[in-house]
Amino acid sequence: MKKKIITLLIGFMLTGCSANNSKQVVDKNKANVTEIKEAVATLNVASEKQNFVDGQMSEIHIPDTGLSLEIPNTWNPNKYKIYKENSSIMVDYTGEKEMPFFDITVIGKKGIETPDVGLKMEVKTIDDWVMMISYGYELAYAQIDEVRNNNPSEYNDMADSVQKIISSLKIVDKSKLERWFNESNIKEPVPQQTTNTPAVEKQPEYKKYSDFLGMDDKVQKYIKDDIDLDGKQEIVIVFDGDSRQKTYVLREYGDTIQKIGQIDEAGYGISEVELIKLKGEKKKYIKTNLTNWANLSGFALYEVDKNTINLITYSASATGVGDDHLVDRDEDGYYEGFIQNRFSYDVLHYYVSRYFYWNGRDFTLHSTSINLDDYPENPEKVVSQFLKLSILNNYEENCAELSKRLRELNISNKKLSFEKEDAWFEALQLENLDYDVKENGNSTTVAVTMNDENIGFKLTKANDKWHISDFNGANVIGSAN
Repeated sequence: MKKKIITLLIGFMLTGCSANNSKQVVDKNKANVTEIKEAVATLNVASEKQNFVDGQMSEIHIPDTGLSLEIPNTWNPNKYKIYKENSSIMVDYTGEKEMPFFDITVIGKKGIETPDVGLKMEVKTIDDWVMMISYGYELAYAQIDEVRNNNPSEYNDMADSVQKIISSLKIVDKSKLERWFNESNIKEPVPQQTTNTPAVEKQPEYKKYSDFLGMDDKVQKYIKDDIDLDGKQEIVIVFDGDSRQKTYVLREYGDTIQKIGQIDEAGYGISEVELIKLKGEKKKYIKTNLTNWANLSGFALYEVDKNTINLITYSASATGVGDDHLVDRDEDGYYEGFIQNRFSYDVLHYYVSRYFYWNGRDFTLHSTSINLDDYPENPEKVVSQFLKLSILNNYEENCAELSKRLRELNISNKKLSFEKEDAWFEALQLENLDYDVKENGNSTTVAVTMNDENIGFKLTKANDKWHISDFNGANVIGSAN
C-alpha cells in the first residue's frame, strides 16, 4: 500500500491542478480583462454576472493600484471578495463565515531591506517592485467546518488556486502603482523626545526564554501555562526559522528554567500551536495544526509527562489532500474526538469520513462513512464500483454504507481477495482496466482484464438494477459472509 501511495503521489504532483475557467470566450489574441469597481469592506468585486468557460482565467484590474490578478472559475463569485486596504490587496473568503484568504502588500522598490518573513509569508519581486504575500487561508480550515463538510471541493479548489493567482500578479500601470504606494505610506510625524525623558525599551517577557535557548529568531507565539498541572509553569515558545518553525517546551520554577523538549515539523508545516483540552481530562495538551499550505489540514497532539513530551496522536493524510480536525460537539470546551476526511486518489476519489473518539487513553475508530452516488446504471459501472469498493473494504472499518452497497452489487456467494492489490488499486484509480461487455436482455457478461489477470462477471437484472450473480477467474474465492 505504501508503494501505491508514493507512486500515485508522484503522478499527482507531476500532473498538477485541474484546469480553471474564465468569464467568457475570448479571441486568442485578446486579453480577457475586467475592471472592478472601487471596493469597500463589504463589496464582492466578483458579484457581476460572469460566464465562465473551461480552461481559462479572468484577469481583474484592481482600481487605482496599477495591479491585476487572474481568477479561475473554480472560485464561486459569491464566496470571495477582492479589495484594497492601505498598500495591500486583500482577498477574503465570504462563505458561511468571512475570513482572510491571503493578501498582497507592496513594500517598496528593489534595493529596500527585505522584511523578515515567517512560514506563512513570501516575498515576491515583480519588475522593480517588491511584494509580500501573507497566507491566511490555512486558518480557515479550523473555522468553517460546515462549509468544508457541505462542499469540501469548493474550499479545497479555492485553496489549490492560491499559487496560480499569485503567480498571475502583474503590474499594468507603474505610475498608478507608485502613486498608490506613496499615498498609502504617508507617515505621521514622530514626536521628538526631550533630553529629560530618555527612551527605555521594554524587553518582552519571552526574551529571557529566547536567551536561555540561545535563539535570536523571531518569536511567532508564546504560551505560558501549567500544562500538566504539576504546580509549575510550562512555556511553549514558537520561533520562525529560516525554513521551518521551531517549537520548544520549557518549565520554569522560581529562578530555574528547564528545557523539556522540542516539537519538530515532520513532513508538513505547522501553521499554529495552541493548548487544548480532551474530554474527561483536567490537564492540557499541545496541539500543532499541520498543513501543506494548499489542500491539506491536519494536526498532532502532544502531552507533557514529567520531563518528556509524548506524541498522543498524529492525523494528516499521506497524499497531501485531506482534512483532519478535532470535534467538540457539545461545545463545552473539551474535544471528544476527531474526524479524518479523505477524498483523493488514496480512497479512489470517494468521500470517506472516519470518526475517532477519545477513550481517556488514546483515540479509537468509532465509525466510517462513505459518500456513494446513486446505484450504477449499467453492468460495466456495477462491476467497476464492485472492484473499487472491494479494495476499499480491506482498509475502511465499521463502514455501514460500504458493506450495504457491496451486498447490493454482489448477490453471489463469492468475493474477491487481490494478490496484486497495489496493481489493481492503481489501475482502478487511473481507470486503466479493459472491460468487455456482452449484453443479452436481462443477462450480461463483463470480462475485466488487468495486465495478465482476468475476471469474468455474470450479471442479471432485477427491479431495474443490475446485480453480480456470479464471477470466476483471478482473485476469486468461493464464499462471502
